[in-house]
Amino acid sequence: MKRMLITIMLVLMLCVSANADIVYTTDGGTLGVIQVSSATSADLTGAQYTYSGADAEPLLGSYWDGSASRIILVNRTTDTTTSGDTALIFNPSDMTTPTEKTLHRVYNTQHLAGSHIGRALFAVSGATITEFGTGDFQRVRSYTYTPASSDTYTPEITSVITGTNTVYCLVDREDELPQLLAFDGQLTEDTQSFSRTTLSSDATALAWLSSSRIAIAHSKGVDVLYRGVSRILSTDNPVKAVCQDKDSGFYFVEQSTSSNDITTSMLRHYAINSDIITTNTLYTSESANVSIIRDENHGVLAAIMGDRILIYNMEDDLLTGEYSGAVLGGLPLGIATTTTSGDDGKSSSGCNFAGAGALMLAACAFLKRR
Repeated sequence: MKRMLITIMLVLMLCVSANADIVYTTDGGTLGVIQVSSATSADLTGAQYTYSGADAEPLLGSYWDGSASRIILVNRTTDTTTSGDTALIFNPSDMTTPTEKTLHRVYNTQHLAGSHIGRALFAVSGATITEFGTGDFQRVRSYTYTPASSDTYTPEITSVITGTNTVYCLVDREDELPQLLAFDGQLTEDTQSFSRTTLSSDATALAWLSSSRIAIAHSKGVDVLYRGVSRILSTDNPVKAVCQDKDSGFYFVEQSTSSNDITTSMLRHYAINSDIITTNTLYTSESANVSIIRDENHGVLAAIMGDRILIYNMEDDLLTGEYSGAVLGGLPLGIATTTTSGDDGKSSSGCNFAGAGALMLAACAFLKRR
């Protein structure tokens, strides 16, 4: 028994140590890692894999496959004579040796999302969303948004998130107002649980918030979907990205463009503390290259702002780490995290830090009594 417990402890220690990464891609063709050990400590591990192929800007994401987190790097192609986009699947504990899969009949993938229980991965291209099984990567079904015969616009799905048995898609309809689609269980309109909501402003992105609310970033601020759509924040400029903070608020990126076509991006925090609401600006960059994501297990926000990646402690919004393109290996293009739970479509790591730690403490206590 003692030997078995020591073995379990060693496995758990390895499990915990692997549960701590922000993954990024650069225009220099590198896939790199930033190791996050706590909200106040982050270290650049650097390039782990060099990619090549038809697309100089592959799509980076992460998903939960039912038992562990996986990093996915999609090499996109517009060549429809091929089988489809190529997906490289990485185990977060080994970012040097991927497994290659094919997203059959999906070309130029623009967005990815994983199901909350790990059975499905959703890939978006144009106005079509396709579901794949995470085990064998076989196509399960697809859905294409089709305008009415009298409409002349070309639709495009611009954002997708998943919840408990639900998939939400944001559809841009050019000069028409965008629509939010909700699929419950299957990618089809032939169910009573399918819904279609026309939004009031040009929407750009979706994100989960606490209490099963959905944030909708748009040209005039941020709306929240919860038993209807309501305006929660009005801004002077369009909001291009949004993600949940550690409580009931959210981080967002507001962008403005000057008369001489210079884009200014502001990383801001809409914070709610004991019903007191504040909006603070954390960082400003003269670049349209932005992306934000949170690592909820370590309580940090990771943000691409122009030519650098910033890591913030979500407890006090203090900067934990700042890494320029010079040390990253090029201009950062995408970020993903491997450390959140598998629920509600958030990407996940294979080991839960708190659970593993509790088991190790229990094992230590048992050995001490022995």
